[in-house]
Amino acid sequence: MEESLTLSHFVGSKYSKLPLRVPLPQMAPSTLFSGGYLDFIKHSELNKRVPKGPPRTSMLEDLCFYWAEHGSYLEGQSGPGTAAVFMQKIVASKYMQLVDFVRANICNLEFQLSRRNTLAEIHIAWIEENWSGLQAWSLRCSEYMENVEAIMIDVGIPFSTSPNLETKIIDWKSCERDFQYIHYQFKVLKSRVDVLNNSITGLAGIAGNRQALREAKRSLKEAKGIKTLTLLGMVFIPLAFCSGLFSMNDQYLPGMASFWIYLAVSIPLILTVFLVAFLINLGYDSEGDWDLATLLQTLSKGRV
Repeated sequence: MEESLTLSHFVGSKYSKLPLRVPLPQMAPSTLFSGGYLDFIKHSELNKRVPKGPPRTSMLEDLCFYWAEHGSYLEGQSGPGTAAVFMQKIVASKYMQLVDFVRANICNLEFQLSRRNTLAEIHIAWIEENWSGLQAWSLRCSEYMENVEAIMIDVGIPFSTSPNLETKIIDWKSCERDFQYIHYQFKVLKSRVDVLNNSITGLAGIAGNRQALREAKRSLKEAKGIKTLTLLGMVFIPLAFCSGLFSMNDQYLPGMASFWIYLAVSIPLILTVFLVAFLINLGYDSEGDWDLATLLQTLSKGRV
């Protein structure tokens, strides 16, 4: 019968004294944010004799380290809560590291929005990307707050909307102030994310108006080009018509004695076409609909 797998088959630690029998699977390389969470042990002297902190590789490794290196701090204490002191402090320290991580990402986005002399380089794609990221951070902050609240309820820590940070901590092993501060910081970060969300929404409106203005200028430029082609057509269409009409008889060809008749007919015809087009243009109202009453009203008010 095969031997049942126990904790000693998978965990090896110089603090837990458990030999590693089964090699651990290779995981993707990762780097701790700012070197990992801070050591929470209260040392009497801050010098070279301060012992090295936990390995920060797993909860079991760190718990074994604190029990092996600093278990003497809990001597004389009794009760079931004593066994969870180091675990609660590790969890609180990790959440403090998480608070710093979220704050760093929010500050990075705030810096990108604040340190700009112009908004011309901000595009819709950049706004959409950061808006989606802000929605994710808002959701994460809400989840972190719910997790911290669940911990505080389980441990029996009272909620505090604004913990008094000036109050001196009597016992460093107590986690009450730690989780109250973490909960308060996540609420502050959530409010900052909401402010950034509103800023991004307003920035989207500015960028949209800027893009609409560019599109309007491009459309205006194209409209002017079409107007130029229309004017050229209005000139050459009467000329082509008269040329086709008078070309039926050889006496109106260029160089002949009657060629001046072609010019005398073509030039007034061109002026007539322009006049008709101008009058038609006056008949359009503000909504782009043509009406004879609008034409007459425009002519009567002398808006020509």
